[in-house]
Order: sequence, then C-alpha cells, then structure tokens
Amino acid sequence: MLYVGLTLVFLAGLGGGFLWGRQHNRFALQDPLTHLPNKPAFNQRLESLLGNNGSSLEPLAILFLDIDHFKQINDRHGHLAGDEVLRQLGNLLATTGEPHNVFRWGGDEFTILRFGSRKSVEQYAVTIQQAIKELAISRQSPEIVITVSVGVAQQAVDEAGSHLLKRADQALYEAKRNGRNQIYWSASITS
Repeated sequence: MLYVGLTLVFLAGLGGGFLWGRQHNRFALQDPLTHLPNKPAFNQRLESLLGNNGSSLEPLAILFLDIDHFKQINDRHGHLAGDEVLRQLGNLLATTGEPHNVFRWGGDEFTILRFGSRKSVEQYAVTIQQAIKELAISRQSPEIVITVSVGVAQQAVDEAGSHLLKRADQALYEAKRNGRNQIYWSASITS
C-alpha cells in the first residue's frame, strides 16, 4: 500500500510539472501585458509563413508600428496609463485584423504580418492608423489620444524573412524621422 501511495504522489508530481511546462511555454510566446503573441512567436510565425510560401498567391508584408511619443505618455500620465495604452492598442490591432498575425514586438512596438497586394496592405495600414487616431484611452483624465508611425515592407521573390524585417524596421525609422504619424513604405528591391 505504501508503494502505491508513493507512486501516485510521484506521478502527480510529474503531471504537475508537465502542466507547468505547457503553461510556461505558452507564456514564453505571449506578451503578459497585451496577451498578444510576442517577438519569439513572431519569428516562429514568419518562418512558418515563409516555409509555406506557395500557399498564398499574394506577397507577404510586415507592418512595423511604433506609438509616437510614448515616453511622454508615461512621463505625463504614469506607467499604469502607459500600460493601459499598450493593452488597448493591442486589443484594437487584434480585432482589426487576424489576431494570430498581430504581435507585440516589445516596448511600444507592434508588428503585423499580412498577405496582400500593395494596394490592399496600404488600405489596411490606413484603416488601422485611422482607428488608432480615434482610440481615446478614457481610463485617464484627460483622455489620451495616440498616433503611430508605421513602416511597411512587402516581400520580394525569394527574399529572406530577416531581410524583409530589416526593411520594415528601416521604413519605420524613416516614418519617425520624417515627422511621425505616417505610413512609410520600404523601397522595393529587385531580386
């Protein structure tokens, strides 16, 4: 009888470890503040989408978003207000697109993976930017209104994911350098 009890305790301990491991892995791929997939999840998803590149007739685009003057929001309204801005923006992005292709990159940056023509991706980016301008974080007094800078790169034939990401990041930098609150497209590359 003692052996049976010890065996059950041992097996229960293994099961708990198994459950903790599954829970831990979920948190390793999810941002705890916004509950969006995070940067490692982005990397996995990008690799997966590029591995299945024949499954879509449209090219893949990366949209890189950065909240304009986010530090000022934290400085003026406090870090809890900044967290609320990040949560509400994450929720808005997840509900205006495909939630499994929206990621919190880190800090005040988000990424979106989107298949489509340049025109359809551009329309999507404009729609998102407009929805963000209309998002008023009302948990604070006065309301916090935000804008975002967006860098977009669309995949060229056989372009590596790391290069596509680098172009989107450079486009974001240009959007910020040219005055913020705008969408900047990476120059097309030739293969």
